[in-house]
Amino acid sequence: MHHLRICFVAVAFAFCVQGPAHALHDSNADTWVVILSTSRFWYNYRHAANALSIYHTVKRLGVTDDRILLLMAQGFACDPRNCHPGSIFNDVQRSIDLYGTDVEVDYRGLDVSANSFIRLLTGRHPPNDHVSKRLRSGPKSRVLIYITGHGGENFFKFQDSEIISNRDISDAIEQMHQQHRYGEILFIADTCHAESLIADITSPNVIAVASSGRHEDSYSVELSREIGVYMIDCFTGRLLQFLEKISDTATGARNPSISALFQFMNNPLVVRSHPKFLVSNFTRGLDSVTVRDFFGNWPRLTFYDDLVEVHNGATPITHTELAKRGKQDFGLAPVPDERLSSHREAFQLSPVFISGCFAVFSLIVVGGFALAFG
Repeated sequence: MHHLRICFVAVAFAFCVQGPAHALHDSNADTWVVILSTSRFWYNYRHAANALSIYHTVKRLGVTDDRILLLMAQGFACDPRNCHPGSIFNDVQRSIDLYGTDVEVDYRGLDVSANSFIRLLTGRHPPNDHVSKRLRSGPKSRVLIYITGHGGENFFKFQDSEIISNRDISDAIEQMHQQHRYGEILFIADTCHAESLIADITSPNVIAVASSGRHEDSYSVELSREIGVYMIDCFTGRLLQFLEKISDTATGARNPSISALFQFMNNPLVVRSHPKFLVSNFTRGLDSVTVRDFFGNWPRLTFYDDLVEVHNGATPITHTELAKRGKQDFGLAPVPDERLSSHREAFQLSPVFISGCFAVFSLIVVGGFALAFG
């Protein structure tokens, strides 16, 4: 038995030398996005365009579909009045097909309801709900919640048949806080009387943005005479102008703060309303909170012997090239050099691990003979 103990200690030591899998996760990587469009009927085409525009923006900035919950009451792409079947655009020039082939809708049609939205936020799903329909955020997650549709003072409409109140929204966020389902939240409402929807939010670490004042309407823009409807709302159109300036790299100049977003959006002549902002018990200073903290996701790195694989679709790069060109050129979050060095040193231990395995095997054989003939 003494020989066996020696063998097991040797095995444990060998695995400790090898260490865990060589993956480096930036602390900013846990970002989740909920995008909700609640409107049906052709004349609400713009609300689908609003939601899809935000969807494509967060994907461009690194958030993957498994971390995006997209809820659309009606897609409009297959509406018989759509003279561009299978497509949705947000401008009259038809610059980008927002629907296309790379959109994953998690809730559609009648599945988009007040009940399903609250259940999604609070995690109270029916047992048979697929994992792709669940917000699997945790206590360190940054959650972006963007909603667009029709609203009134203190309520928000779902498909012109039901509503949720401002108290429902604030209670859902408080339940998320109590259940440790977020670290920080950015809540954006693009609807009429939007300020009334965020006024009761008191949960900690929440930033809320409303497209209009309590007694104001929100307005649309980009009227298409071809399809006969407006193609986007003024507030979301202005928001996209700001987000398009954010690069998919981590350089500071192209990764502005939430404060800069507030200043940019606070332009009544362009937005045609007076956007409102609420900061509820936020522990970080707003100048240190970047827009990409919520609208993007820093790529995850996996280290191999001479390669760093970037998990955002980029081509693997060598350690030398990473050091020479700088991490920002590859859209990577700033990573301390000592962390990179520690991972390189871990790979230099590979020969030691091989030798250790051989030594362990020898000890097992010797221990077996000792037990058999001792």
